[in-house]
Amino acid sequence: MKKTEVKIDYKKSGVKTFYSFGSWFIGIGVIALIVFVLNSNSDDSSLAIASIYASLSSFFVGAICLGLSGIARSLLYQREVLKQTHDFI
Repeated sequence: MKKTEVKIDYKKSGVKTFYSFGSWFIGIGVIALIVFVLNSNSDDSSLAIASIYASLSSFFVGAICLGLSGIARSLLYQREVLKQTHDFI
């Protein structure tokens, strides 16, 4: 079977947007986790509790965005392969 190159156009697909949002939220989660570790032994536990909630929710949202980015990328690949192999009317 002959292999051909497929060029993917990411414009207006949301792949790069989801990937950047996912990376951004993971970064926020890491920063919030560092704040939690630094403030876990202090007397004021409200900042530590807020930072652990922020880190968990940021990791959760980041994982969803990165997952949606991967799904959108694979759907773009499938669409381009179908365009090359089939004629749509």
